[in-house]
Amino acid sequence: MLTGKVKRMLVVDNDKDACQVISDVLRKEGFKTNIAYDARTALAKIKRSQIDVMILDYQLSGISGLIVLKKARQSKPSIKTIMISGHGDYSTKLRAKKLGAYDFLDKPFDINRLVTVVKRASRQKQEKMVMAGMQKVSMPDRKGRVRA
Repeated sequence: MLTGKVKRMLVVDNDKDACQVISDVLRKEGFKTNIAYDARTALAKIKRSQIDVMILDYQLSGISGLIVLKKARQSKPSIKTIMISGHGDYSTKLRAKKLGAYDFLDKPFDINRLVTVVKRASRQKQEKMVMAGMQKVSMPDRKGRVRA
């Protein structure tokens, strides 16, 4: 189980069974999950919701997961995205990394490995937020004064 603030997840896959299994496992681990079965729904949820980590299938109906990744990062750059696919060759994984994917897991994957990667991504995002908050608090103003 997670400690501290519950992390918000978005699982995006046109395979409804895969979405449900991943969502159920992550809920049991203490995550709050949301599901999208297509790119349009996923992008709408990203715009209107606070999402910490997104699990995104590479092959969605009618659109590449890489396009969703790019648009999601433009809209909310802090989202940690874990790409999943049964069709991810080296060049696809490289493009995903260049677009900001946190990790890329090949299907079929070990669900415990996915949980580990999700927890690590979530923890890293939280640490960055804490560090950003500390920098804001401890940065001196133009006169050299540090304000709390």
